[in-house]
Amino acid sequence: MIFTIQRLIEDYFGKRNLDDSDLYAVRLANQLASNHGTESPDQLQVRLARVRTNFYKRNSSIERAPFIRALVKLLDRKFTGKNSGFESQVFFTKQRLAAQRKRLKGKRRSILEILEFFRDSTEARNIDVFWESRKKLQLRQRAEKIGQSMLSQFIQGVLTNRGGRLFREIYSGVGFVDIAVMFGNVPHLIELKVLKSQFEGPAQLERYMKNEKREEGWLLIFDARSHSRKTSLPQKMKRAAGTIKIVVVDLNPAPPSSLKD
Repeated sequence: MIFTIQRLIEDYFGKRNLDDSDLYAVRLANQLASNHGTESPDQLQVRLARVRTNFYKRNSSIERAPFIRALVKLLDRKFTGKNSGFESQVFFTKQRLAAQRKRLKGKRRSILEILEFFRDSTEARNIDVFWESRKKLQLRQRAEKIGQSMLSQFIQGVLTNRGGRLFREIYSGVGFVDIAVMFGNVPHLIELKVLKSQFEGPAQLERYMKNEKREEGWLLIFDARSHSRKTSLPQKMKRAAGTIKIVVVDLNPAPPSSLKD
């Protein structure tokens, strides 16, 4: 799955303390997934070398060509070997997005429905992307950025050939809106938060709503709390600037074996 590739690359960068502020890992993951299994490592290296980025300017201590060679070797070992299961995972993702686009066809586009699709898909297939150890409640580094990248990729897939535009890290006042989705001239502001203990996000999103003159905003919560500390969250909140609607992705559900009839 593309998110698995992205996680591997981000971990590779993180272990070397490299600055990836222009989301180079996301672009590399997209390139690898776009033609998996049809290129030799040398051909893949040439294609990756064409990816436009400021990554090497921000990390001037590394040289592009040998760095890409090392990265391609890593990716080739992980994802082009036999029994990796990668092909079937990518196929599943494409089939799921196709089904979602079909379901949305002919209907008025709804940001709520898109976010609910994302929630359901994440809870069904991608929970482990966020965890070093779910048993020990150890999240991966930059878990919120992982969620932002996953949601961006998901929305782009759903909106393919259907109009609409997606923006990330939009400057607003002295902060940045995580994601904005445009249907025509209407922006839908989305703020993402990983919930480990204290519920946060409404005040920050409300400020963005005021700045952008929007009376509605969306707060996507990745709930990573332990089972014993979970409490229900509201589906919407009334604030001075307008209404904040909340969608919760459960990153730490109870095991099915623990459920009682």
